[in-house]
Amino acid sequence: MISLKDVTSTGRGLPSRVIVYGPPGSGKTSLAARMPAPIVVQVGEDGLDDLIDGGGCPGVPHTPRVEDWSELITLLGSLHSTNHPYKTVVVDGLSGCEAICQAHVCKEEYGGRWEAPSGQDSFTAYGKGYGVTATRYWPDLLRVLDLLRTTKRMGILLLAHSAVKRRRRPDGNDIEAFVPLLHEATLERTTQWADCIALLNFKTVTTKQDGRTKGVGGQRRVLLTESRDWALAKSRLNLPATITLGESADEASTVFLQAFRDAKSKSRPKTQPQPETTEETP
Repeated sequence: MISLKDVTSTGRGLPSRVIVYGPPGSGKTSLAARMPAPIVVQVGEDGLDDLIDGGGCPGVPHTPRVEDWSELITLLGSLHSTNHPYKTVVVDGLSGCEAICQAHVCKEEYGGRWEAPSGQDSFTAYGKGYGVTATRYWPDLLRVLDLLRTTKRMGILLLAHSAVKRRRRPDGNDIEAFVPLLHEATLERTTQWADCIALLNFKTVTTKQDGRTKGVGGQRRVLLTESRDWALAKSRLNLPATITLGESADEASTVFLQAFRDAKSKSRPKTQPQPETTEETP
């Protein structure tokens, strides 16, 4: 039972719950593979194997591709119930998690009927299945990740593909923006849960040609941590609005981790003991 004796003015010093999303090839997986003592849970993705084989990232512990919702929750739960050396759990990726969750809901709640003739219940009928997924099943994933964060003090890093979707604005001037590739009901719940949502992309270099400004791409990775009209992002930490991660994966991971260390250091009361930071999770 909570009483006034439990009231505090300090935080708990827990690792952060971070979502990094971006287009294919932006370096999400290679960045995640360089987190402190990671274990990569592959869900709907198996590109890490190719990166390791091609020398694009170190050989980090990782699972085969998980394709069943119950198996995913049980696997993550085993990280709580067993002793292990991992400090960061990486889920690659969120879109795959949502797909197997929806398949599980379709089977459990709608007898496997994704679509059905008019008058019959199905997952897609009136969009009900998406709401059931977000409110009744998706929280199981967030809860088990929170358990790892609070009891094992593991950093949480979730990867997602990006999509361009229309964002509603109160003034009626809706715009297209980058968002993680999730159904809006799932995305809303996940956005509320996460401590940081960041868009990883390449910095666009422009040049003038025939009087016109033309984008020619770029190799420097940039992380956006503050929301813009054209992109969903958020941070409960004292992070810079944009973080230039450099050109290589090694440089990107070093800058990424240092930005989180600096942010947490600024947020701590001066009287609070400073933890070791050499292998601190985000």
